[in-house]
Amino acid sequence: LNDMTGGQDQLPILQHLLQRMFTLAKQRLAGSAVAADAVSVSAIELTLDDYRRVGGMRGALSRHADEAFESLETPRDKAIARQMFALLTERREDWRDIRRPCRLLEVAEVCQVPHQRIAKVAEAFRGPDRSFLMPSRRDQPALLADSFVDISHESLIRQWKRLSEWVQHERQAANRYQRLRQTALLWAQGNANLLRTPELDTALLWRDRQAPTAAWAERYGGDFDLVMRFLDESVKYQKAKIARDKKIRARNLALLFGLLVVLPLTSLAVWGWWAESEARAKAEQAESEAEQERLTAQAGAVPRFDLALLLAAAATESGQALATRTLVTLLDRYREFESFIFAHQARVTAAAFSPDGQRFATGDR
Repeated sequence: LNDMTGGQDQLPILQHLLQRMFTLAKQRLAGSAVAADAVSVSAIELTLDDYRRVGGMRGALSRHADEAFESLETPRDKAIARQMFALLTERREDWRDIRRPCRLLEVAEVCQVPHQRIAKVAEAFRGPDRSFLMPSRRDQPALLADSFVDISHESLIRQWKRLSEWVQHERQAANRYQRLRQTALLWAQGNANLLRTPELDTALLWRDRQAPTAAWAERYGGDFDLVMRFLDESVKYQKAKIARDKKIRARNLALLFGLLVVLPLTSLAVWGWWAESEARAKAEQAESEAEQERLTAQAGAVPRFDLALLLAAAATESGQALATRTLVTLLDRYREFESFIFAHQARVTAAAFSPDGQRFATGDR
């Protein structure tokens, strides 16, 4: 009684707890579950140890339901049980979980198995000491395709931890499907695009794990074929986009490789042209300097001043440095004519002597 919290489930939990302790005490006295029916009720005494062994007020119901679940023989049967209880539970907008009875055939369509297999799985939860599902075995010994199956009490929804997790997962799956359905409807109307990564990857992962069916989708709005086609078309678009991107990357890599090959060759060609130009310029400069040296030598060797000046004029055609050196040489040799030679403002283009040889004139442009 001290463990009771005063919540809405306390009475059904206490009822279930006492029944579990009573069954456990009978088995303890009889030595086995088979011989428990032979034990006198007056001989049964409930102990604190029995209370703890069944899980107490906080865990007895959840532990008992787990025992029923673990009694299923195959992983597929356990998956069916999970889907069945998720279908039998509905989470409202105010986050309150309530019962939702279903026909056995509806559960079979969602799980995609014969209804006889659903009935077999349900038997584990509606035995004499496991009244988790209705109708009880006493009220209906065999479940039929049109039989309605229901959770016996909403306290099971709130107290069975495993079922709470299933309901939460079912709500998340339903929300995702409803979002996909809304997007698919907009896409069909031309008002939304196909999914792309990463949204597409998440949706495909959900589809693989949830394995939704048309019967399941009908519970959350329907349009199952449209939603699946929307996902398939999104996959096709994504694959085509990946192929296009791959071609673009290959083309860019080829272009980059070509540039890596061409640029060094171009650099070599440019360097060769520059080296050739430098060599040609040096050769021309050397030739010009040689010509300057020759004219300078001739100007210095000529005894007549007039001829020397003509050679100096010719020297100006080969370079300013040559003209300067030649003129300086001539002026140094023929100092008596220094007063008649004036600096020109432009290039000297003509020179002449008077008939008597006494005067000399030069002209520029």
